[in-house]
Amino acid sequence: MSEQNIENMEDLWTTRTERFGTRQIIGVQNQLPQSYEDEQDLFAMLKARKNEILDQTMDGNTYMVIHDNGSKMTVGIMVNYIREVPEGMVSLTLPEEKYEVFRFEEKHICSFWQYFL
Repeated sequence: MSEQNIENMEDLWTTRTERFGTRQIIGVQNQLPQSYEDEQDLFAMLKARKNEILDQTMDGNTYMVIHDNGSKMTVGIMVNYIREVPEGMVSLTLPEEKYEVFRFEEKHICSFWQYFL
């Protein structure tokens, strides 16, 4: 990738390091690696089943978490506490820690991943 492309790519998102308290997420999960289509299916599945997740926080964000040494991706909604996990979904508890946060429009997801390949 050329230097010019890298600079343009970095204009597509914002990034920051932030310390978060413990967070709980309920959502759907895939093994990695996966195709772009599989990733889109995961987001669509969450969107279709979002109303099944109880005790959602008010932030309204969808979280994508790469975990288990890069072997799994979970797309989910933050909840106040984990009371019940709908069938076919998973729960994650993210410990208090510093995290790298990327924010970008969904239409740039392919470019985002290609940047890191």
